[in-house]
Amino acid sequence: PGAYCTITVIYKSGPSQAAGLGPQTADPNGTVTWQWKVGSSTARGVWSIVVTSERQGEKETLEIPFEVR
Repeated sequence: PGAYCTITVIYKSGPSQAAGLGPQTADPNGTVTWQWKVGSSTARGVWSIVVTSERQGEKETLEIPFEVR
């Protein structure tokens, strides 16, 4: 809860600039959510989502693969 969280969606062409990918603060349950649209011209393949959270001087990063079909 209260962690400052960022997300980077990395496609073949580089990091996404899509609306909705701004920083978020985790709610009292420790939850953050992001929503964005994947353009119809986005290359198919497996890309990465990188989420970083920071709270009280501690930083954690998680990389998650996702597939565009």
